[in-house]
Amino acid sequence: MKILITGATGFIGKRLSERAFEKGHDLICTGRSLDKLGSLRDKVKTVYLDIEDKETTKKLIHQEKPDIVFHCAALVDNISLKRLRRTNVEGTKNLLDACLKERIERVVYLSSIAVIGGNSEVPLTDDLALSATNNYGQSKIEAEKVALQYRDRGLKVAIIRPPMVY
Repeated sequence: MKILITGATGFIGKRLSERAFEKGHDLICTGRSLDKLGSLRDKVKTVYLDIEDKETTKKLIHQEKPDIVFHCAALVDNISLKRLRRTNVEGTKNLLDACLKERIERVVYLSSIAVIGGNSEVPLTDDLALSATNNYGQSKIEAEKVALQYRDRGLKVAIIRPPMVY
């Protein structure tokens, strides 16, 4: 299976890349700091990608035509909402737009438990109202809404909300 992973140099993306490589998949790892892939960099196809760049994102999806895209790229710092939106919301839109156009089989969007972290219920469950406590969580809420819009347009999108990852 041909897999493209955005944010392959991040904490989760790197481990996902390593596992996909171990399983023998045809792998394209993207990110902004490809040196962070370590020894994996010499074993798989790597492509510098800033998902904020709509044309480059569109071109990459068109050229590679992966079977599945794991979208792990995101800014995770609690910085200005405007800055977070450029990557986490607009970047997600750029990627999903390209995937829809190229009829990519499936996209797995890595969201965050931060989208429901503003709820006081314990334990947190997937059916709680979207509620963030910071700008990062708010940007991930907005990105999930974008993903759901693309699902409504026919793109097969799964959303995963990992809790604490270590």
